[in-house]
Amino acid sequence: MISTVAVCGGAGDSFLADASAAGVDAYLTADLRHHPVSEHIASGGPALLDAAHWATERPWLDDLAAHLRAACGVEAIVSDVDTDPWTVHDSLKEPRS
Repeated sequence: MISTVAVCGGAGDSFLADASAAGVDAYLTADLRHHPVSEHIASGGPALLDAAHWATERPWLDDLAAHLRAACGVEAIVSDVDTDPWTVHDSLKEPRS
């Protein structure tokens, strides 16, 4: 049963040891690489969930912008440009180079 999860937005395999040291049941991040994951599993680390890079970063940006506005009184704008390479695009509507 999973009751505790560590989360790292973006590429997080450099924090595999930290997730293990934290004693969590699972670690959610992105861009996991074969060899670091193999070593992590062999050492008995927590279960891994490998999501898409963009999907682990974009969802919380609106909350972060609101926090920065409230806490720091700064203007914070989150771009609406979709930079996720895994998003399906209609090639018939996009100009070819």
